[in-house]
Amino acid sequence: MKKMFRILLFLLISANVLCQEKDFDKTSNNLTLDGNVEFINKNLIEAEVFYREAISKDSLNNIASYNMANSFYKSGLNMEAVNEYKSSILKAKNKEDLHKSYHNLGDVYMQNKDYQNAVTSFKKALFNNPIFKTLRYFRIFKPFTIN
Repeated sequence: MKKMFRILLFLLISANVLCQEKDFDKTSNNLTLDGNVEFINKNLIEAEVFYREAISKDSLNNIASYNMANSFYKSGLNMEAVNEYKSSILKAKNKEDLHKSYHNLGDVYMQNKDYQNAVTSFKKALFNNPIFKTLRYFRIFKPFTIN
């Protein structure tokens, strides 16, 4: 009977912890959605605040990190955008996320006239999604790029 009680107590505590983790994740996702609304309404500073809060609640929230980088890029804060795109690359969960982050990182490098890093980023984006049509020109211009 005591053994059964201990098992039941353990299961209840485990279930409680799991429920808290899901609430934790939902809060981060809700903050990300709030940031997206502000981004769409062109309130980039407010969007950044929501994204930062979402990342503070869940440091592995790749979507908030990627969207915050987009917000920085749109605000003209290119160095912050570079750092945040690199962060989203480290947090990426699949090739599509890697592709988007590397592609946008390449765009920032192009805007900064850092062509070597731009080429490297675009190549990595292409590697993670070879079907993407706007990067196919790389196969044509590859002989002209700097090693």
